[in-house]
Amino acid sequence: MSGAVELYGLAAFPPHLQVDSFIQALPSAMTFIVNGNDILSFYEEELAGERVNYVSLWPKSRRCDKRQSLYAMIDETVNAHEKIIRILEREPAALEAYNKFASEYVQFRTVLDSRFRLNELSNSFFTIYGILCNPSQFSWYPTITRYGCY
Repeated sequence: MSGAVELYGLAAFPPHLQVDSFIQALPSAMTFIVNGNDILSFYEEELAGERVNYVSLWPKSRRCDKRQSLYAMIDETVNAHEKIIRILEREPAALEAYNKFASEYVQFRTVLDSRFRLNELSNSFFTIYGILCNPSQFSWYPTITRYGCY
């Protein structure tokens, strides 16, 4: 990692908030940011034939296929998002800042960042957006245990 993800995580919170109101959520925020980018760039990377990326390398260490790897990463990202919300529930201003950041981060990646080519997937990227930003609405979503990728 380059260290940029930590800056993105910190930038999610306005400077007037005390660091101790959100610091415990930063490790999970880094997971959300890094995995979110890898998940959303997966389609574009597959079309380009790229094989040196997190989704492609994950199965080699976990004995699963690439599809299982992608689902497992999405599940890990959703879990990180839900953990952040649980941590920040006691700090309404921090929670509001994070929710705004998470929504805008995924919106930027899915709608405005054309290099990921998600517009080619029709409405599928809106489902990805929904899973990442509002997982309780997607109870049908498969989990790691269903797909055997640990």
